[in-house]
Amino acid sequence: MTTAREALNELRWSRHRLQDCIIVYRHRGAPGDEREVRGSSVLALRSSFFGLPDGASIPYHRVLRVELDGKMVWERMQPG
Repeated sequence: MTTAREALNELRWSRHRLQDCIIVYRHRGAPGDEREVRGSSVLALRSSFFGLPDGASIPYHRVLRVELDGKMVWERMQPG
């Protein structure tokens, strides 16, 4: 999996475990500029973002990592 979108789609369609994952994404102003959300809160996976119940649309380029059962499923490559 090379993108956050691919990782989330695989969890949803192949593993049927999207609801069990944790998605960590960049959120300016949050402690450490990061926030996490459970996959069970994701309402929709769109072409460039995922939607949350509060109306927020989180672009995939802000996703830092995706975890499942305490293990890293996907992590954004850091420059350098």
